[in-house]
Amino acid sequence: MLKYRTSTQNLIVQGAIVNYISRDPEIIVLSEPDGNYRVDLMRDGKSVSRLRIANRPIAVGCAQVEMGGIADVGTLEECRYQGLSRRVLQETMRFMEQSDFGLTMLYGIPNYYYKFGYASAGPNRGAVIKTQEQVPELPAGWQIRTVTVQDISELKRLYALYLAENVCGARVRPEGSTAWNELTRVATGERADDCLVLVAPDGHVAAYAWHGKGSWVADGLERAIPSALVVSEAMAESPQAADVLLSACEIWGKGIADKESREITSIAYALTEEGCVAAALMRRDCEFRQQYSACGNCMVRVGNQDQLFDLMIPEWRRLARQSAGSIDSKICFETPAGVNALHVNMGGVCFCNPSDAGYKLNLSVGDLAMLVIGSMPTEDLLARLPNPPCEDAVTACKLLFPKRQQHMFLADRY
Repeated sequence: MLKYRTSTQNLIVQGAIVNYISRDPEIIVLSEPDGNYRVDLMRDGKSVSRLRIANRPIAVGCAQVEMGGIADVGTLEECRYQGLSRRVLQETMRFMEQSDFGLTMLYGIPNYYYKFGYASAGPNRGAVIKTQEQVPELPAGWQIRTVTVQDISELKRLYALYLAENVCGARVRPEGSTAWNELTRVATGERADDCLVLVAPDGHVAAYAWHGKGSWVADGLERAIPSALVVSEAMAESPQAADVLLSACEIWGKGIADKESREITSIAYALTEEGCVAAALMRRDCEFRQQYSACGNCMVRVGNQDQLFDLMIPEWRRLARQSAGSIDSKICFETPAGVNALHVNMGGVCFCNPSDAGYKLNLSVGDLAMLVIGSMPTEDLLARLPNPPCEDAVTACKLLFPKRQQHMFLADRY
């Protein structure tokens, strides 16, 4: 167990040293009580450069993939411009390739993290709808109120319904995860934030909308659109509940505008174009937005490749069962992080010996990660390789790697 306080900053570092042998003698990896990790470059008993690995398992279809999110990258001011952050990141990538994390992601500055294998994970997504001049009324029997502690179990149910829709990138939230803890604090009044619940005529909670105030990304979005009410998360159990939730959010926004003495002329929902809330928005005058960054913002790469393939097998088998085509291919996927081969046919997907594979794909760790989360069309990515594969291999890869709308809700970002 290591515990110390640095002399130049108000920072306590504590945790158990991980059973991992660093190639860099000045770098240690610590496990923290919350399941996260720290990677610290130590000099004279203090951390001079560091980052945190946030443990964020995500859904990729029906698969649950362990994902390590890179956060809190920093170096003491007097130690900058010495390549220390680069060394910390290089050692972190080595650790990732030996860890349980199949993927690693980050929200990064432009033109830097690609040096460590990261590639675009897709755009920031959301929808903006203008508020109506006349505040709508709810249909008879429907009610809105602020969340209570007793509602948390219903919010978890609604979130689980969303995960069951084969989404990509949303965090799989175990008991005690940050989002549920923060919502509980909202319900008890310990957090200065708002969460609205929609109660159906029979008395059960049918939808909710969470403002997410205090989240770095939600607050940043509200600064960028000062006349908007940001809804960090909106869930509904049915199309009818989604329609009513949109009206409820307008009423809610009017109340927040009066409370905060500011003008709210629009509502910004952080969501993809999937799910019944998005479908409800599409029936109104609404603008969906996708903001891409060529080499920055949300980025992804492979961590432990063997672990990634093990975790993705249930989803790949589901996709194979649903396919209507005729496929029988053995493909080897080789990256700097590992070599794995799959036999893909209409009966399913299984591992095979790389030497038996008829096709070999040489990919970067970023390319393979983009394929897995579906951030780019598969045929487009493969066509850009130095040695593009044949048509049969492309067909099999299109089955394994469909285009997806990768999205993590704001409260789960790190």
